[in-house]
Amino acid sequence: MAKKKVQDESIDNINEYNPYEVDKLSKIPSVVKIIFLKYWAAAAAVFFMVISNFIVDFSLIDEVEVDNYKLDFVVILLIAVGMAVLFIAAICPVVKLMNNRRNPTLKYNIFNLGGIWNLLFYLVYMFIVSFIIYMLYAFTYSIGWRFLNLFNEVNYGIDPFSYGLFFLVVDGIFVLIKNIVLYIYQRVYYAKRIKKGAEVLV
Repeated sequence: MAKKKVQDESIDNINEYNPYEVDKLSKIPSVVKIIFLKYWAAAAAVFFMVISNFIVDFSLIDEVEVDNYKLDFVVILLIAVGMAVLFIAAICPVVKLMNNRRNPTLKYNIFNLGGIWNLLFYLVYMFIVSFIIYMLYAFTYSIGWRFLNLFNEVNYGIDPFSYGLFFLVVDGIFVLIKNIVLYIYQRVYYAKRIKKGAEVLV
């Protein structure tokens, strides 16, 4: 009788900790997770590559005469490299793991290539995006907008939080354009295939 009671308790424990049970995190839509990851990647790239002075000590800039345009290029390049590395190492693999027929998440990536080509394309893409965001900062500052900087560091007015928001907007526009172009291409391609198949049957 005691043995049967122990077996019943073990069965109850298995039912209580069911590994196949859907957890709360899985109920969050994939697009929300991807948006959060992209925001985190952009903010982290700015913090580690610019704000923290981990690679370049921007606190010494005032003591040395440096061409502003060259310094701007260095800032844009550092952020682009940081974001490209984070996307290749973290964002792209997670997006691919979440991808399936019911939930096609690859459409949220700007590129879905493999190997060195993915890195090269992301480096170029992130540099273009970083340059656009830099121009957005220049425009907003020209009209008197100022963003919150919680780290008490002024590196061209760039802070991780507002940069992440700018990145989501710019990247979202590029991803939307890519998906529209792919949709149009697929419609035209399949229309030609259907037309060609109808001509063969005739």
